[in-house]
Amino acid sequence: IVSYQRIFQITDRDTTLIPIPIYLVTGLVALLGLTLYAGGTVYLHKFFDAKRVLRDVNDKEITFLHAAPAVFSLLLREKDSFPSLPSLRLLACGSSNMSKEKLTEIHRWLPCAVFHTVYGLTETCSPATIFPGDASTSSYIGSSGLPIPGTCFCILDDSGSQMQTGQVGEIAVRGTVLLDRYYQKGTGELDGDGWLRTGDLGYFNGEGYLFIVDRKKDMINRGGEKIWCTDVEDELVAVEGIKDAAVVGIPSEKYGEVAAALIVLESGVQMTAEELKA
Repeated sequence: IVSYQRIFQITDRDTTLIPIPIYLVTGLVALLGLTLYAGGTVYLHKFFDAKRVLRDVNDKEITFLHAAPAVFSLLLREKDSFPSLPSLRLLACGSSNMSKEKLTEIHRWLPCAVFHTVYGLTETCSPATIFPGDASTSSYIGSSGLPIPGTCFCILDDSGSQMQTGQVGEIAVRGTVLLDRYYQKGTGELDGDGWLRTGDLGYFNGEGYLFIVDRKKDMINRGGEKIWCTDVEDELVAVEGIKDAAVVGIPSEKYGEVAAALIVLESGVQMTAEELKA
């Protein structure tokens, strides 16, 4: 909570609304706990409704929102009905990867709001890295930011050896925000030195910014060639007329598995598989 409060500069003048479950760590820590700690104002929505969220942002002068990429996608669908939301100064997003194109689209819609990307887990009590400035306009767009104070990171290969800057491997984290152990499971995935192997794949650039590329279990191994699903998904959603895309591995007798894409088109758009490949 303190890391969020200091980096986001949340004060008693800030207001937020929570349209997501408070039993999830984002709702509990990144919204409810953070705002109450700062002395701000919280509005609760029992169910998520994009139009109601944006109407309340406008009417109640909400100053910050923290949500998953899916929530922002649903809000974007209603942007024409809410072309200006001047009270919003801060947006934050975690839980899964958000494409550069979607970040840019949100910035065009809400140019006065600073967008912080976040990487974290329930095991890190929500934040582990936070983008310190506006991710949507940064040259490091696509990054999840810098480690918060009190955390240490390393990138590991399959044998557990640390990898070099810029190399993709499994993200491991330890620090003051990390759980001690799993309930009724002893140490769980924590090793003897207190490292949590997250199951996420990523790398750090030379300036210390973390980039997430995939979940380890979602990575596609095509005949020995590694394919990060998010790389392909980012290329697909950059194509005009595509609203969303998900890439998964399917069995292949020749390669073991190959990549397959599921596509959601914008309303009214017609596109064949051949046109998309071209």
